[in-house]
Amino acid sequence: LIPMKRDEKSLILTLRQAVKRGIARNVVILLFMFGFVPLVILTCVFFGFYFKSQVRSITNVQGEIAEKISVGMTSYLEKTKGQFQYFARLLHPLMDDPEKLKSLAYELMDQGPEYDMVVVADVKGHEQCKISRYYTLTPAELGSIASSPAFRSASKGRTHISQMKVSPFSRLPEVLITVPIHDERRHPNGVLSVG
Repeated sequence: LIPMKRDEKSLILTLRQAVKRGIARNVVILLFMFGFVPLVILTCVFFGFYFKSQVRSITNVQGEIAEKISVGMTSYLEKTKGQFQYFARLLHPLMDDPEKLKSLAYELMDQGPEYDMVVVADVKGHEQCKISRYYTLTPAELGSIASSPAFRSASKGRTHISQMKVSPFSRLPEVLITVPIHDERRHPNGVLSVG
């Protein structure tokens, strides 16, 4: 055996320590890769499933709420439509008196704070009376509704409920309910349209 010098011993010792440190570092990296990374991946997968589950749950709840609102709105519109049909019976004898029509229209508007506008038109579609809760109309602003689908439907004896739109007067969402006005022999004599 050849005796080693001190420098050689320290060099060998340094190499052994470097190898040990490299192995330790590699072991830590492997533990990290096989322990922590799969944990992160599993957490992401779990969160993805949880998120989808929550979205599905919220969508179901919103669907149930929308269904209840729809049933309530349909019931309310049917009740209101019946009130307007009854009120339209009172209007037939007054079709030639715009002042009395206006007075009755204001009485109808006072029946519900949600009523925005009341229009009474004759059998040709010419507005005889038009009032709004939010706007004062002049007689010069009376026009014709003869071209509207609501008038055409009501003039054939059917009730028409429009799609929701924004009221030109209140700037709030509005549905127009248009019902026919009949004479004593059930012939159309005009229409009543309420927003």
